[in-house]
Amino acid sequence: MILRKYSDISPHIMKEKALLLVIATILILSFIVLSLRETRLADPGTHEWWSLAFDSLDATQATSYTVSNFGNTKIFFSETTIDNIVTKNDTFTLEGSQTKTIPLQSAVGQEIRVNVWTESEENKKSEDKTKRKEIYRR
Repeated sequence: MILRKYSDISPHIMKEKALLLVIATILILSFIVLSLRETRLADPGTHEWWSLAFDSLDATQATSYTVSNFGNTKIFFSETTIDNIVTKNDTFTLEGSQTKTIPLQSAVGQEIRVNVWTESEENKKSEDKTKRKEIYRR
């Protein structure tokens, strides 16, 4: 009788062990995949992107702005406006992992807006943030 009860319980224990083994395997594989993904995403050189920023964290104190490219070589266009009047247009090329710092005109108390786009003039008004970026200070 005891042997019969043990044989009835044994399949349940085996199913629980198999279920725990499957869950543990899935968990370990998930950690491996997520760590590989995180490593790839943390490396800025693995993606095609660029950034635009003032040289100072306090935009009102900024004396220049920086364009950084982390992808293939690109042609960039920039337009600087002070109180909605275009004061400077520029075109430059940045290769992968290059940065260019561009000085701003001194305009105390005036709104400065910097618009940078890439590839062609038609991206000047693009809403796609991979093609056009804008920063401003008041």
